[in-house]
Amino acid sequence: MAWKILIADFMKDPEMDPFYEELLAFDSEVVFSVSHSVDDFSVHMGSTELVALVVVAKDFTPEVEIAYRQYQQLIGCLPDFLALICDEPNPRFMVSVFEFGVENILKKDQCVVKLKALAEKVKITLADPTTPEHHAIKLAVGMKTSNQSLIAEAGNAMRSIAGEDYRAAYFAGRALEAQGVYAEAESAYRQAYSINKMFRPGSSSLAETLMVTGKINEAVTLLEKLEKSNPRDIARKSALIAAYTEQGQPEKAAKALAEATAINPEHPKLIEAKVNVMLSEGKLAEAFHLIPKMENAGILFASRLNDMGIQLSKSGKAKHALALYNKAHKIVRTDLKYKLSMNCALACRRLEDFEMALKYLARCKKEFGRSYDKLDQLIVATKGALEMKAKSSNEAS
Repeated sequence: MAWKILIADFMKDPEMDPFYEELLAFDSEVVFSVSHSVDDFSVHMGSTELVALVVVAKDFTPEVEIAYRQYQQLIGCLPDFLALICDEPNPRFMVSVFEFGVENILKKDQCVVKLKALAEKVKITLADPTTPEHHAIKLAVGMKTSNQSLIAEAGNAMRSIAGEDYRAAYFAGRALEAQGVYAEAESAYRQAYSINKMFRPGSSSLAETLMVTGKINEAVTLLEKLEKSNPRDIARKSALIAAYTEQGQPEKAAKALAEATAINPEHPKLIEAKVNVMLSEGKLAEAFHLIPKMENAGILFASRLNDMGIQLSKSGKAKHALALYNKAHKIVRTDLKYKLSMNCALACRRLEDFEMALKYLARCKKEFGRSYDKLDQLIVATKGALEMKAKSSNEAS
């Protein structure tokens, strides 16, 4: 397998063309690719060979954020495998990319030498099974391909080497999160945070899992502390809005929402925050309208949605719950889709549509990558219920 380093140059800087020619011709086991559009970039990001990202930019544009956020969502945060090429980054730019763990800032006239060195580092590091990077890429492949066995294997390896390595602890948390073990994920993220409080992806992940595990006050304390270092991060403001809503502090939630809207009213995370607020207020129609505009929603939204669906089902509105789950299935992260399929199956069972429930359970198995005890038990129970319904129907006729 030839590992890939992707260079994202959305501004198509002509000064970089000679450098690209040299890098693309570089004879190594690690190859370089250059992307000039967000759509093309997203195609590259779906590749299981992609391991490192370099962005060429002059400022923190929406496209730059998309690039780093997609990398973080699909691979995680590997500081040594991330870089920015910018001759004179302004302070706000530096603070913004730091949120994604970017520490390597390269000047154009240095980039060829530095990136060739990065290629060699990628080759050596990924061949060494004692490094966090080796297992992080294995975890990313597992998450992209819904291979739970690979996810578990990578997660176990990360826990065994975590010790005082914040990267390993962080990726152990990602693996546990992908397996739906949120209390243990919180513990791993807490370990990463205790080792390196300056590692923003670790602290942000800790805050999110704290909210999922019901530790709202602690999450708010952490988020407010992080907010002071960079008040322009929409993803964090989105988490704060959700946390304030859970705390029953609508004034603070509204203030954070207004601030985020002033920065970027179309940001996907801001839309997610608005949907969370609407769901909390029972405004289902408004939430349904906004959900399709969301992208790669995470565990916080999935958890909130699960609670809302249960409430709807208990109040005799299983059809509404099913519609909500189906809409959300299209916009949650890949590793969370199986949970929505399971919820759809449960809603169908409440509606006594056992045939459709079995279809959702089959989709759940495919998305999870294999079967598991709860899924097997539910499939058996649903098949039994379907047979009983058919038998009753035949007797009635």
